[in-house]
Order: sequence, then structure tokens, then C-alpha cells
Amino acid sequence: MEKLLARYQPLGYPLIRMGIGFMVCLHGLTKLLKGPAEWEYLGGSFNQLTGLSLPELLLGFSAAFIQTLGGAFIALGLFTRWAALLILPTMLTAVAILLMQHEPFSHYSHPIEITMLLSCFILMGSGKFSLDENIKKHQNKIKSTSDQADSTIKKANVMLMGTPTN
Repeated sequence: MEKLLARYQPLGYPLIRMGIGFMVCLHGLTKLLKGPAEWEYLGGSFNQLTGLSLPELLLGFSAAFIQTLGGAFIALGLFTRWAALLILPTMLTAVAILLMQHEPFSHYSHPIEITMLLSCFILMGSGKFSLDENIKKHQNKIKSTSDQADSTIKKANVMLMGTPTN
């Protein structure tokens, strides 16, 4: 069994990243779709936790929007570290609020798990099978082609003029 599954090991991290990113995106989207009442509730919960008086509607909308877009970015492997870093405060806030409300462990264990996974994404980045990886490969290919063109131009200048140019 070990030999059979060993060749699929490289798929493990991308599968976790895509699955968790998709779920975080859906979780944020449900908050976005609930509208202003939900956004005010989310912002109000943050203000209650911190003792601040920030605009609740804007704060709640921002949290839902960041979760939605950030989750999609994580799933796609695009700016994964930054997306995870932006989502992390919403998860930490959720954990703190649920703990302050003396909710049972089953209510706050999920945000703790997501917080740990986001921390891993911050440390590990997008990995293979990601848009970031494809962009990096494309940039390296362009740079290689550009370097080859520069080298060819320098050789042509030496042949024509006898001296290299920069």
C-alpha cells in the first residue's frame, strides 16, 4: 500500500490547500450574501471584543469579503501567503469571541483548525500545482529567452564591431 500511494504524495498539500481555500471562500460568501444585517453583527462582535468603535457595517463586510476573495486565492494558489495572512485575523477574532461567549469546544474547534492551516499556508506558500508556480515558471522562461537574446546580440556586436557592448 505504501508503494502504491507514495507516488501520489506530491498531491497531498495542493489538495489540502485547494479544499480548505474553497471552504473558506464558501464560508465568506455565505456571510457576504446574508447582507448588511450579518455584516453589522460581525463588525459589532469585533468592536465588542476589542472595545473599539469602528464602523460595524464596513468592518463586517471587509471580513466577509476578505474571507471570500482570500479563500479563492488560496484555492487557486495565487498570493497564498498574503491571502492566508489577511484571513488569519478573522479566524483569531472568531476564536476569541466564541471563547468569551463560553461556547462549547465543538463551536470554536473549527476556527482553531482553520487558523492552524492558515499558519501552515503562510509558512509553506502555494506549492506545486498553483497559479503562483505557473507564473514563476512563465517568468523564468521569459527571462531565459531574454538572456539568450542578449547573448546573441552581444555575439553579433563582437562579430561586426570587434568589441563587446553592454
